Amino acid sequence: MTEPPVTPPPAPRFKLLWDYRGADGPGTAEHFHIHLREFLARAGLAGESGVEAASAQHGIAWFIAPIHVAEQVLKALRPHRAERLDP
Repeated sequence: MTEPPVTPPPAPRFKLLWDYRGADGPGTAEHFHIHLREFLARAGLAGESGVEAASAQHGIAWFIAPIHVAEQVLKALRPHRAERLDP
């Protein structure tokens, strides 16, 4: 009897966040997001990214990817915060 192949668990994903505060915070987060996407394209890295306005005075650019991708972005772009999304 043959045992079914064992699939490894998926790599944990992390959300990297860059916070921008003040009257220009949301606009600065939008601008940083443009450069983030350019960096990801040049480096050949894939993941989800976006921008959210936490308030009129706080913009957040974010990137979500598996740990092996997030580590590369972490070293190069030094996010302000990181959150583990998967257990």
